[in-house]
Amino acid sequence: MLRKQDKMTLHVKKEFERMQLQLAPIIRKSTIYSFISIPLLSFALFNLFLFLFNGELPIQDFTIAIAIFCLMGAFGLALFKESMHKNKEFIDSSITYIKDRIATSSYVPDQAKERYLHDIKEDPRQVFWVFQQFLEQEERIKRLDEIDD
Repeated sequence: MLRKQDKMTLHVKKEFERMQLQLAPIIRKSTIYSFISIPLLSFALFNLFLFLFNGELPIQDFTIAIAIFCLMGAFGLALFKESMHKNKEFIDSSITYIKDRIATSSYVPDQAKERYLHDIKEDPRQVFWVFQQFLEQEERIKRLDEIDD
């Protein structure tokens, strides 16, 4: 996992912030869809449950209300599913950004880049940890280059 953010170096923090800024629109859409879908779906399901399983009310009198709650539930479910797709898009975009960033680094040797890209391919769940390791190595190499100059 990532180290705590307060222990990250400035270089690593800035790079993660840069990635976050690029991916912010996807996260924002996913969050909005989730915040709308969950209450909408909950409200619709709760009211449908009350209408359908309450024996005192004749269902024929509330057909329009039941249809509206069904539509609300379907819309809420569609938004929730879209939110899940946006989350997957966020992960895929993150991995793409990280792979591109590693591949275009001019400081880290090609052999190390290939190792980092291989690690990402082997275990995509560790992508942020691998990226952090890459950034730390890149920063060390930059510092050594500055000392040598």
